Amino acid sequence: MAIEKMDRSGYFVIHLYLIVEILCYFLVPYLAMDLDLVYVAMAGWTAGFITPSVGLFHELIHLRNKAWYTKTLYYLEQVFSSIWWIEQHHLFSHHPYGNTKNDMGHPSRNKNRLRYIFEYVIEPIYWFGLRRCKVKMLLSMLTMVGLYLLFGWHGVVYMAMTNIGFYYTTGAGNYVQHYGLDELPLSDEAKGKYAWDDFSILGYYFGFNLHIHSHHHNDTYKPFDKLGRVKGRPVVPYGTPLLMVLLLLPIPLFHTIMNKRLDRYLLKFKENQ
Repeated sequence: MAIEKMDRSGYFVIHLYLIVEILCYFLVPYLAMDLDLVYVAMAGWTAGFITPSVGLFHELIHLRNKAWYTKTLYYLEQVFSSIWWIEQHHLFSHHPYGNTKNDMGHPSRNKNRLRYIFEYVIEPIYWFGLRRCKVKMLLSMLTMVGLYLLFGWHGVVYMAMTNIGFYYTTGAGNYVQHYGLDELPLSDEAKGKYAWDDFSILGYYFGFNLHIHSHHHNDTYKPFDKLGRVKGRPVVPYGTPLLMVLLLLPIPLFHTIMNKRLDRYLLKFKENQ
């Protein structure tokens, strides 16, 4: 499979976000040292929840032939954010087995959200993190110690909540983008090329075209600035970001909305076969 080159503007955007994000790991705790820990926690959750950080990391996972400085920043991103295991999970579970039961934490129809979080977030930390990324895990622990020495509990709380926000955004995004697609009447290999796309204004500007997800699964190495619509792929209602927020509610509103859309898509898909 050919690997396309990213446009110069794409490289600029990626490195701008990456540098700003790493600076925030130091700058925000420093600026917030006089604030109550509750506000520090809110700032950390917000920083981790904002999808551009997830979209950035996702793009770097698939970016080949990284320059030495890009590799260094990427490594620091994994260590400071304690997200070293997500790369392994994404490459060795999600992409080879997408939309099948072999993908850890696949969001089948009406899947319990707590069970999903355990399968998508907790289990891979052991299987792909502790087994393959022991050095990065140790460095992440030392990072927390360093933040405590520099900024006290403000630094620790900020980073911990940033991690939690990042984990939620990653998991919730995957839940929306692959919800129920294991029901497609296709082979496991063919299912992996399907995902729920989002062409809403909110989704389009929310992070590195990550919500144009079908094209990414069809061509993993195509850079974000070249992704576009794939004919015949399902499209979410209302936009992915809003649906991710609905997953936080203790009511099955997300499932009510998406089950209707899933049923319509499966019916149309079977009629076109």
